[in-house]
Amino acid sequence: MINIIRADYFASFLSHGSFVNICYRFLFDPGFQAVSIYRVYSSFHRRGSFLRVLSKIIWRINVILNSCYIMPNAVIGKGLCLPHPVGVIIGEGVNIGEGVTIYQGVTLGVSKRGRKDYPTVGNGVTIYAATIVYGAVHIEDGLTISCNSVVSN
Repeated sequence: MINIIRADYFASFLSHGSFVNICYRFLFDPGFQAVSIYRVYSSFHRRGSFLRVLSKIIWRINVILNSCYIMPNAVIGKGLCLPHPVGVIIGEGVNIGEGVTIYQGVTLGVSKRGRKDYPTVGNGVTIYAATIVYGAVHIEDGLTISCNSVVSN
């Protein structure tokens, strides 16, 4: 998990990893903070029932602190960058590849209640502000989705 958080750090900041810089980013950068906290509660969620309850508590703290709704069941690769995490919603069945950048107000989720058709985002994708991606959509590697877009099947 430490290697994944390190990859998230370098994807977000492209700077040297001094201890002071890492502490500063974790304390004052909401995007890096949201992704790092997600990594912790997601790993807790995959373990026993007590840790699953603790995972829900940490998830709620992340929502309150960063206004970013990332479900613990979402599968997210290394290097996720959230420059402005406010309003980002990532549903429970979403699969996100490595090196993805997601801007504010993006929703990745299911098309209808009761169906399990979540989007899959490839590697190196950039999704700009206020975009909605829903349904069983596969976004290919390296694509850029412009702001205020709606992507569905």
